[in-house]
Amino acid sequence: MMACQVESAFSAVVADLAPTIAAKRQRVTTEVAPDVRAIDADPAKLHDIIRNLVENSVNYSPEGAVITLRA
Repeated sequence: MMACQVESAFSAVVADLAPTIAAKRQRVTTEVAPDVRAIDADPAKLHDIIRNLVENSVNYSPEGAVITLRA
């Protein structure tokens, strides 16, 4: 385990999915509380978990939706 920056993980996932998000004219916002800016986690697994959640949100939300990532 190592310290992972939550905001960086959110940004990386949003960048990975940017073409799909843009195609559906969706917008992703992020909110990270100061006390959870860094967490102890496996960076690759954290990325996979966040990506799965965001990908599902993008796929199952209507066109033009706003998706909020909050930690």
